[in-house]
Order: sequence, then C-alpha cells, then structure tokens
Amino acid sequence: MKIGIIAYSKTGNTLYVAEKLRDELISAGKEASVVRLRSETPDLERYGGLVFCSPVNGGAPADTMKSYLAKMKSLEGKKVALMATGLFPAALGRRQTLAYMKKICREKGAEICGEASVGWWSFGRERKIERLVDDLASCF
Repeated sequence: MKIGIIAYSKTGNTLYVAEKLRDELISAGKEASVVRLRSETPDLERYGGLVFCSPVNGGAPADTMKSYLAKMKSLEGKKVALMATGLFPAALGRRQTLAYMKKICREKGAEICGEASVGWWSFGRERKIERLVDDLASCF
C-alpha cells in the first residue's frame, strides 16, 4: 500500500514530524512519501493510505489545509490518519484541529485509523514525537 503524507507546514515544524513519520514507514518496509501542500493539489487516487498533517491556526487546521480538505473528492476505501502540531497544550487547539479534520474525512468516506498531536513547547517533545510517529505508523 502506498501511503501519502499530505502536509502543510508554515514554519517547518509540521514538516519535520511528517518526514519522521515517512522515514519510520519506509524503515518498516512501506512505500511512503511526503507531499507538501502549496499551490499543487496532490492526486490522492495513487494512495491506499493517507496522513493529513496540519499546524493549528486559531483552534482549527491552517487555512491551506482547511481549503484542501473541503475540495477533496471521495476518500472511500482509504485508511486515513491525522496529525496536528501546535505551540500550546492540546486543549488549546490541537484537539479541535483533529476533530475538524476527522469530521471532514469521515464525511468523505475515510476509515480513520489514528490521530495524534504534539505541542511544540511541550517538555520532552522529541520523545512525544517518537511516540506519535510510532502510533501513526502502526495504522498502516
């Protein structure tokens, strides 16, 4: 199964975690790639599994991710995991961001297999990133 990690990253933090996840999936023998959301629209048909990665922006996914999710066609038959990064504790935006992405992906027919977030100012951040990567990689 090809796994597409669709990431929007303004400062590089979300991309950093997305690339760690890609590396973990590849080391486990999976075919995975990171596609950065910029001006292009990734072709989701080529992937059996997807991970949507977004930073928090005002308690929701970044506008670029929100717009992309809204325009996506069906995710029927796709395994989907979700990841959010933010500066503050999970209750101050990361949980809401994951809930927003989960709702849209489910409405489009996705099978949500996992979700995780990491706070950029959290104590033990690298250890938390490792746990996030392990949790999301186990979905596939």
